[in-house]
Order: sequence, then C-alpha cells, then structure tokens
Amino acid sequence: MGRRGPVRTPTRILELRGSPLARGRAETEPRPPAGAPQKPADLPAEGARLWDELVPALEASGLLARVDGGALGRYCRLYAVWKELDRFLAESGHAHPLKDGRGNVVGVRAYPQVRLLLQVSEHMLRLEQHYGLTPAARAHLVSGAPGPDEDDASPFARRIG
Repeated sequence: MGRRGPVRTPTRILELRGSPLARGRAETEPRPPAGAPQKPADLPAEGARLWDELVPALEASGLLARVDGGALGRYCRLYAVWKELDRFLAESGHAHPLKDGRGNVVGVRAYPQVRLLLQVSEHMLRLEQHYGLTPAARAHLVSGAPGPDEDDASPFARRIG
C-alpha cells in the first residue's frame, strides 16, 4: 500500500515561506546539488525554447537542482504537445459535423484533441505547481521570503510574473 496524505513539502519551499516546519528537516532530507540540469538533446523545438526560458529563472529562484532534468524535460515535452494540440484546435475548431450514412449532418462531435489538450493541461499544472509556476504556488513561496533584489527577480518575473 502506498503512502497516505498529501505530498510532503520540500524543505527549501518551507524555508522560502518562512515556515517553522523547515527547522530540523534539513538533516534528514536529501539535498541534491543546486544548479541547472543538462538540457535533453531530444526536446522538440517548442520544448527546447521553453527550457531555455525557464531554467535561468528557476535557477535564480533557488528551486532548481541538477537532478530536476527529468521532471523539467517532461514538462517541456508536455508543453510542446500542448502547443501542437492548441494549434490544431485553433485551425480546425473544437468540433466537426457528425454525418449519417447518407451524408446528412445529424449533429456535431468534439475532436479527440479537445480531451487530449485537457489531459495534457492537467499534467502540466501539477508540474507547474511543484516549480512555483502558478500565481498560487508563488504566493506560498514568497510569503515568508525576504524581498528579492530587482536583478534577482527579473528573470523569474519575466517568465511567470
């Protein structure tokens, strides 16, 4: 049987929030080396552009470790798929006519890409929340953190602010 309850908040995020729960956890929680992970060579073009935009911002925020390459690569791949689905729906619309055997239009049916887009969006949202890429996730990060210098905040704020 798996673990129960919510996912444990990483100590670094608790520290940024100013939470007293961060005290004493640093000794027991693994701390992988901070820094930018290596960009996967097989990222699609859209994903590679997003990687180049996100990595400096996440690294400046102190939320990125070298071992995060898999999760961040997955997010960038999902983003490329999301963009492709979004382009298809923008060009084709969200539904197509449903015809009977004689060619008469009897209704409309949503393209399967609509469902896929929603599924990809859900997966992306989970990863965005882990990296503070949503306003709600950032609100938790900055509540206990000291005010950043303007130079430190600018790369992060440009992407997600």
